[in-house]
Amino acid sequence: MAVQVLRRRFTVDEYHLMGQVGILGEDDRVELLEGEIVEMAPIGSRHQATVDRLTELFSRRVGDSASIRGAGPGPAGWRLGAGAGSYIAAKANRLLRHCSPGS
Repeated sequence: MAVQVLRRRFTVDEYHLMGQVGILGEDDRVELLEGEIVEMAPIGSRHQATVDRLTELFSRRVGDSASIRGAGPGPAGWRLGAGAGSYIAAKANRLLRHCSPGS
């Protein structure tokens, strides 16, 4: 007999609330992907080297006109959604362009 698993998808707001109330901790390696909370593998050395190189290339390209962060959450108060990882923020008008795989 097969057991049916019911899934409940979460919104970005619910995901952030889970962090605020302590359900998800700062050290939890999870992301919200299409409404599901997914445990992420630790970042390996090849991945980190690629992120570092791309961050360096973006930084050279945009110079002082933008802030580049290659990994981690965005600035406090910016609603990036889960797993945003990388972003480019234009300093002049504080626009945000979310860079994610497949976009």
